[in-house]
Amino acid sequence: MGEPRVVTASAVTYNELGRRGRGGGSKVPALSDGTHPFDVEDFASALLRFDTGSSLLLQASWASYSKNNEDIEVELLGSSGGARLHVDNYSTDGTLTLYSDVEGRPTVARPTVHVPAGHHRTVIEGFLAAIRAGVEGSAPAYTGHYGEYALHRSRVVDAIYASAAAGHEVEIEGEA
Repeated sequence: MGEPRVVTASAVTYNELGRRGRGGGSKVPALSDGTHPFDVEDFASALLRFDTGSSLLLQASWASYSKNNEDIEVELLGSSGGARLHVDNYSTDGTLTLYSDVEGRPTVARPTVHVPAGHHRTVIEGFLAAIRAGVEGSAPAYTGHYGEYALHRSRVVDAIYASAAAGHEVEIEGEA
């Protein structure tokens, strides 16, 4: 998408199941004082609008009346194609599906995706190495500075929470 700026956020958050001791499909025992250990939202949904006219819908939940294993899903819908990543219980096979047109005909592709061992650790180590080396970023919408990029992302998260609290869409404040 070329790193467009987020200009508005419209969000909702809920803390219904976690505070009652539900989480991840299993019953969580109460603490000795009768409370439950979860005091954060267990479901959040945010619609972000970009300065380019595009949008992004984010949804996350960790507590639900559902199966015990974890699913991760990302779906990208564009004007000339789409992609769906569905990871069921951390599986690595058959997780990616690509949708497009080839010679005017709808096409579905399911490429094999290689996930290297310790891939989370590899990303974290690369990020820390860039910080230690003082490497500047190259995101054009943020004039090449990771600090500006991070500041805008922090403002987006703040706007998501502000929208959920206010019950309506909010504009993203400040320039990154």
